[in-house]
Amino acid sequence: MNANRNKNLIFLLLISCFLAIASCSTDEQSEMIEISLDKSTLTLVLGDTETLTVTPSSNQIEWISSNTDVITVTNGVITAVGLGDAIVNAKIGNSRAFCEISVIETPINVTGVTITEEEVILTVGKTKKLEAVVGPEDATYKNVRWSSNKPQVVFVDDLTGEVTAKALGEATITVTTVDGGKKATSLVKVWPALNLHRPHNETSLTLDPTDSEANTHFSWIPFEGTTNYVLKLSLSEDFSSPLYEKEVNGSSVDVSSYEFNEMIKQIAGETVKVYWTVEPKDPIQVVGETRYLSVAADRNEYLRLSPATAVNLTASKGAGEYQYSVVAGSGTSSINTVPLTAPLDPNSLIASIMTKNSTVQSTLSIFLVKADGTEVGSVTSPGTNASTTWLESAINAKPVLAGSSWGEPGDYLRLSFSGSGQLEMNALHFRPMNYQEIKDNYVPEILQLVSKSGHTTLETIAENHYKLRTTGSDPNATTSKLKASLPDGACILTFEYKSNTQMGNNLQLFLGTPTQGLAESRSLKLGTVPASPEWTTYRADLTPGITGWGWGVAGSYIRMDIGEKADYEIEIRNIKIVYKN
Repeated sequence: MNANRNKNLIFLLLISCFLAIASCSTDEQSEMIEISLDKSTLTLVLGDTETLTVTPSSNQIEWISSNTDVITVTNGVITAVGLGDAIVNAKIGNSRAFCEISVIETPINVTGVTITEEEVILTVGKTKKLEAVVGPEDATYKNVRWSSNKPQVVFVDDLTGEVTAKALGEATITVTTVDGGKKATSLVKVWPALNLHRPHNETSLTLDPTDSEANTHFSWIPFEGTTNYVLKLSLSEDFSSPLYEKEVNGSSVDVSSYEFNEMIKQIAGETVKVYWTVEPKDPIQVVGETRYLSVAADRNEYLRLSPATAVNLTASKGAGEYQYSVVAGSGTSSINTVPLTAPLDPNSLIASIMTKNSTVQSTLSIFLVKADGTEVGSVTSPGTNASTTWLESAINAKPVLAGSSWGEPGDYLRLSFSGSGQLEMNALHFRPMNYQEIKDNYVPEILQLVSKSGHTTLETIAENHYKLRTTGSDPNATTSKLKASLPDGACILTFEYKSNTQMGNNLQLFLGTPTQGLAESRSLKLGTVPASPEWTTYRADLTPGITGWGWGVAGSYIRMDIGEKADYEIEIRNIKIVYKN
């Protein structure tokens, strides 16, 4: 009977404990808050006391010491009762804050204090945390307090040392050690800010030095009573070696695209990072701002005209650096350019010139002349049309440039007019062909069939015309190698064919390069080639092989597998690679 009664009591006690724990857990969760202590570490001398403060304050704080033989705690007051280390834990519900405490026998006194920055410059509204260094490093009490002699100018948090600039002026910030009253000061100056307006930071800029109206507009917010400033551009943020300096009377200035381009066109890189700032010309106390631009330069060599070489015409300088007004007399007129200063890019095959307001009733011929006066050939532009806007005349000079040595420093051009009238000219230079020009000038290379497998007979009917007949299960024929690499966009294999029978199984193309042989993994299965008694054009897209396997460089070739059965006959002619569109 007693045994059963004891069992019941134990059961009731367990139930009560469970309910109590659940109730406590619910209470703690309902009181979940974030708390912190004013100190996270302390060093005390045996017998010392210290008070810890909890934020936010509460009368429900539970204080716990991890080692009561070292530290005791009552209502936040800690007492060092033994040598060693302990952790004091402040607890409200599930929220906790800790302070690590070491208790030593003999205190190490503070001998001095410094502030890492003796002078700080801020603008109104800015903040900065000052750092104090207390010596020696192992001092027992390293706590400090901060103060400002002019809190209306610079306010400082007395515990953290964070200063806030409130108004223009100066304030002395003092740090004082709790132990020994050692002091150090820092002077905080609050200066006005010079704020930049445009361009915005990280702006991307592409320069056009041939456009007389193109410029970069810099502007800033001026100071009251100050009108003279200096604009600075530099490759470094400290402006130790400025690229450009210009005095400005006002709060904005334009830098021409030509002038800007001249600064950076010799600097390597697709884009150049250029920093800019503005400073008052008169020495006044101000905090400036720095921004940067990502600038893409135009590195073409634009050829100016040489008026001294003019024959039967006059040439006068226009608004742009490379712009001229040319008036040609009756009969033949000519004028030379200045010599090249750098070698011509081998890919620059287009002689480009901008024209407008043309009344010249003839075409323009461009003679390529070596430095010693030897002419290597000429190209002629189509007739120029009257226009009030700039129009480009793009003349393909590849036929003259190919195989010639023209394009070395010292070589020049002679422009020849066969009629009279006026012509505005600008931006004469050589440039690479664009995509459309490459496509328009592309002449596909005709591929020959040069070998076959043992399961194929190959008969040449005429130039670029073949007859294939299969004699086994693996018939194929191989083309000649490409003499030149394919231009971007040329990716369609095309040929004409006729056959009275549908190809057995699929047409498969094995794509070989100079560095790789033939492999199944580098082949394209293209599907059925239907019968056609009349000549029909077949097209296959080789893009997967070009982009994935590097096919299409000079020396590339194709093995054409034409089905998988004997007694199939097909005629093929004009095998070539053309543009997709």
